[in-house]
Amino acid sequence: TLNLVEKGNVKTIVQDDSLATYTKKITKKIATINWDSPSKKIHDQIRALSPTPGAQTSIKGKNLKIFISQIINRKSTLPPGSVVTCSPREGLFIATSDYLIRLFILQPQDRRKMKDI
Repeated sequence: TLNLVEKGNVKTIVQDDSLATYTKKITKKIATINWDSPSKKIHDQIRALSPTPGAQTSIKGKNLKIFISQIINRKSTLPPGSVVTCSPREGLFIATSDYLIRLFILQPQDRRKMKDI
């Protein structure tokens, strides 16, 4: 933890470079959200791809990048990918295969990032 680092009580381990691996290039397919997936998988995908390149989805044929989300322990009767709530007061909630996801930072195609949706 940070407290141990601050006190100098951390045992460091030298990384064995022979065990290092490379990942594949992040493609559009990897970055595209499948809303039929469980909320945890979608949330983890968003976290993994933030800040760049950002997880993406499309609305009415326009790309939308998503950078920050939160799992909401509430179910919806709407199909996965449906907008459950979208208001300045409550925020933007999307249905997944199990729980809702609240989206916080988005970037519509050809626009700047939007915060605190």
